[in-house]
Amino acid sequence: MIDAGGLTADSLDNLSHECVDAGSNAELRLIRTVQPRDDACISLRCQRSANPAVDCPYLD
Repeated sequence: MIDAGGLTADSLDNLSHECVDAGSNAELRLIRTVQPRDDACISLRCQRSANPAVDCPYLD
């Protein structure tokens, strides 16, 4: 969920300007509280929505 109108006090649900300018409706942020292990690996996988009008309401 995005906070397109800035309606919540928590800024963590706001998209960065870079994502908005790129036309993205999603942004992932990794917040580390400890140093990761040397062998740590993070992977993400995305897929296009079959119904963007419902899943991506603020993406024109």
